This record gives sequence, C-alpha cells and structure tokens, in this order.
Amino acid sequence: MDSLETKMQYSWDLLMNSYLHPRIARRPILDERVSTASYTFTTQQVMVNPNYIQLLVNRGVTEDTAIFGILDHEIGHYAVHPRTLASYLVLAEAAHCHYPNDTREVQNSLVNYYSDAAVNLWRMGYKESGNALRQTRAALVGNDDVFDVLTGLYDRQIPFFQTPFFSSQKYLADKEKYDWRIKELQMVDFMNTKQEMFHLYRFGEAIIDLLRKQEQSGTDCNNPFGDCDNEEGNAKSRTAKGQQKIQSKNTTFEDVTGQDLEAALRQIATERPLWQYQRIKKFVESELGKKTSGVQSRQPASSRMIGLEQGDLQWNNELIDYYKKNQKEWECTFIKSQ
Repeated sequence: MDSLETKMQYSWDLLMNSYLHPRIARRPILDERVSTASYTFTTQQVMVNPNYIQLLVNRGVTEDTAIFGILDHEIGHYAVHPRTLASYLVLAEAAHCHYPNDTREVQNSLVNYYSDAAVNLWRMGYKESGNALRQTRAALVGNDDVFDVLTGLYDRQIPFFQTPFFSSQKYLADKEKYDWRIKELQMVDFMNTKQEMFHLYRFGEAIIDLLRKQEQSGTDCNNPFGDCDNEEGNAKSRTAKGQQKIQSKNTTFEDVTGQDLEAALRQIATERPLWQYQRIKKFVESELGKKTSGVQSRQPASSRMIGLEQGDLQWNNELIDYYKKNQKEWECTFIKSQ
C-alpha cells in the first residue's frame, strides 16, 4: 500500500501536467505546522497537514480524492489567483484602504476568502478535473456563516457543485440573511484584475460583518479543526506541540524576505499607476515596521537620482523600470549610477 506522501507526489505530477504554466520547482510536503494546507510564494511550495487529509476521509472523501482536491486548490493560488506576491500586495493594501478601522486579522481574512473563492469558482467549474476539489469543498459545508454564504455562491454558479445547503434548516430558517449576500457575490468578477479593488470591496460588503462577528466571538476564521484556519479564510497555524509556527495572523508578510518584496514592488511599479505603487509601498513599509527585522540587504549607493532617496525600501529602485518605460514619452534620458 502506498504511503500518504507517495500518493501526494503522484497527484502532484498529474496536476502539474494539466497546466501550461511553468512547473513549480519544489514539491509539496506533509507538515503538521500548517493548519490545513497552504501555498507560499516565497518558496513556491505547498504544505499539507496530514490530519487535514484524515479529517476529509472521516467525512466520506477517499484519501486519493482528498489529496488531489487539496493540491488542486493550493496550486490554484499560483496558477489562477492571486498568482504572484505582487497581486497579493495589491489586494492586501486595497482591503486596508476599504476597511481601515478593521483589524489586520479581518482584512487578511477578507483577502484570503476572496482569493479562495476566485480559485474555487475557476477550478470547480471544470466538470472532470474539478471533481476532486468539489468533493473536498462539499465535505466542509456547515462550518460557519461565511463558509455557508460561499457554499451558496458555488451552488448557484457551478452546475456540477450541488450540496444540501439550500434545503438545510439553517438556510430555510434565515433565507434573507443568505440570499442578498449570495446575490451580491454573484455580481463579483473575481478575475477582473483591472477593477479588482472595486470587486474586492463589493465582495467585502457582502461578508465583512460576518468576519467581524467571527473575530469578536473568537472564531475569527474558518477551520474544520475548530481553532483557526481552513482551505478558505485566514491563515493562522495549527501548531503541533514542540513545533514552530509557520504563519502568523498578525503580520501580512510574516515569511516574506526583503528581496521578495523588492521584486513584487518592482512588478507593481511597472504594471500599476504611480500613485497606486506609492500607496502600496507605504503600506508595505508600515507592515515591516511591526517586525524586528525588515529589508536590511540594500547597500547605500554613491549618488542619488530622480525617484531615489536613501533608506531601506526608500530608494525606490522598484521604479527604475517605470522610468525606463516612460523615458521616450517624457523625452528624458535614464542613466543608472553604478
């Protein structure tokens, strides 16, 4: 009988072959330091808690289906949404802008739910290849109000995804509570990157009060284990005894290095308006200010140029490509000092 790890590696190869995207270099690992499963952009690796697989098996999903469904969802964050750390920064700053009076916990939960919904709607919509993810997601129905609202969205949007939710006593007892939220979510275009800030806000207006109630009640994110994490929702570690936590709910960039952030900001500078880049950069700096170590690798240069000023993450080197792109229109010459 094949081990759990062997089955996971086999499922991984099947999934990799189904995408046209570049293969993810590092293979997935089993790790109890994550609550359920997660994908990290810093190492481009999927980590899965074996207890999460067992929970799905206990709820009637076969082990092979559970593994395939979990990996399909996590790979979706690389191949479908948000795809890059830069895209995640855009969403994180937008959530902070839309709901500045909410805690970072609520803001992060909003972004993670939004991204998870984008992945699930895209992947579960495939009749054959999305079957494992549909079964995995259906096995987790009924965890909390946010999860139930998203279940209703999937039921309405995906012909192949049918659960007992709309015939459940929970729904029938409070139809109005769910129906207007689901209708609002049906208007969200999760893959519209040009108007992503607007659609994140529309998504948030449908569930933000539920996220606040979760936080106030102490169940501030959705977790089948009962503590605080899930395939959907905020990412707080379910730490095994004697093991170090991988993620933290308090800091947006817990495991992100300065080099990762510089590359992400450079991408944002070339793809987004200057005002948005500056706002996101300010947001990143405010987040790094909460950490004991920020971006310490940059060395002082011998001279300054337009858009550059001394300091960690304040040189604006991310804007170099931005200026290069516009130098013909602006009739200026761009010279990089050595």
